[in-house]
Amino acid sequence: MVVIVHTTETGEDPEQLLLTTYELANMSVVFNVPEMVLFSVLRDVLSGEEWIDQPQVVSTLQAPLLRLCARYLYVEKKRGYALNPVGKLTSSSSSSS
Repeated sequence: MVVIVHTTETGEDPEQLLLTTYELANMSVVFNVPEMVLFSVLRDVLSGEEWIDQPQVVSTLQAPLLRLCARYLYVEKKRGYALNPVGKLTSSSSSSS
């Protein structure tokens, strides 16, 4: 389950923030879609490879994706496993240090 909280003003735990209000607004502008449909557009964009050749998209997604990947690996390592072979390798090799 993915928890998306637009602002900390909602009373939610800030640790549950996956994308900031700024990131959501910026992505909405870059993809020229309303925030309401942004996540379905992101899913479609990220499922292909074309976005890698679009500098504006790459620069918009780089920081959020790096942060989300790091968060995923941290959370799964804490649980004791990652859901993919690369994550398992990364988590197990870093836990031995």
